[in-house]
Amino acid sequence: MYTELYLFFFSMQMTVKFQDIFQGLLSIEILNTIKFTLTLGY
Repeated sequence: MYTELYLFFFSMQMTVKFQDIFQGLLSIEILNTIKFTLTLGY
């Protein structure tokens, strides 16, 4: 019982962390794209 609960919370935390990392990488990609576009624009 406790083990299943622990695994559930652990997997939830890992999912949240993965989403944070993914969003971070995504925002970096978007910033790089914007910078690249601005550089080409000038």
